[in-house]
Amino acid sequence: MRTVARLAALLLLAFAAGAEAGAGALVVVHPAGESGDDPRLRYPLAVLELALKAAGQPARLEAFPAEATQERALRLVERGQMDVMWSMATDERMARLRAIPYPIDRGLLGWRRLLATPAAAEALSGVRDRAALARFTGVQGHDWPDLVIQRHNGLPVQAAASYPGLFAMLRRGRADHASRSLAEARRELGLREAEGLVLVPGLLLHYRTALVFYVNPGDEVLAEALERGLRQAMDDGRFEALFRQVYQEDLASVAAGPWRVLALENPLLAAGALSQDPRWWWQPEAGP
Repeated sequence: MRTVARLAALLLLAFAAGAEAGAGALVVVHPAGESGDDPRLRYPLAVLELALKAAGQPARLEAFPAEATQERALRLVERGQMDVMWSMATDERMARLRAIPYPIDRGLLGWRRLLATPAAAEALSGVRDRAALARFTGVQGHDWPDLVIQRHNGLPVQAAASYPGLFAMLRRGRADHASRSLAEARRELGLREAEGLVLVPGLLLHYRTALVFYVNPGDEVLAEALERGLRQAMDDGRFEALFRQVYQEDLASVAAGPWRVLALENPLLAAGALSQDPRWWWQPEAGP
């Protein structure tokens, strides 16, 4: 079991004073993404590396040798075949795995723009409320909590079988839009402009949620290191510096406004389940 290996690594670290650098380092297996061009890996991996470094925990990061959807990654962590994954915080997932209760994206996952074809974007530009949006069909990944959240709010949403399939459904006219978080939208647009997709101007959806790390409930070594490291990185400013470095342009585009914000309910996350420290939650009125 990987947990036994971690305890052994911790003992090695404790007794290896004077040993060469890297002795006792944890091997941390993480997801490889859901496609070969998945742009969502860079930031969580950077936060993972920062947290372990801030905790003083030597570690070597390794990608799982195959692509994995969110649900498959959750099962791999449950079985001890993957050490850490990152995904939306939900009560159900937090019951299955140990969640590190700090929003590593400062809640950007819940601030969402709509990706669409130009024709659909023109029609969507007139949306002013939830009832108007409900006249259009969205698409989300089949195992994404966003699918449940948006349907809970009365929005018709199709389920895409895969991450690349989501964009294919837009191109083929099987859906009108895909809501993508502020952490994703601009980067995905850069990859998809050649496919004729655009962002709907002036419209934001919002529900309170966040991206968090999940580890196996028995993996005390990694869980404790991540919690300690994230707190330290927030306190000493390194987390904020990384966040701004990666997302400055995305947040500046929101600050430029004006925006119509459609607030949605999130039935999947209990109030207070994550850190309530306001430093962990970005707000658009605070600017970039």
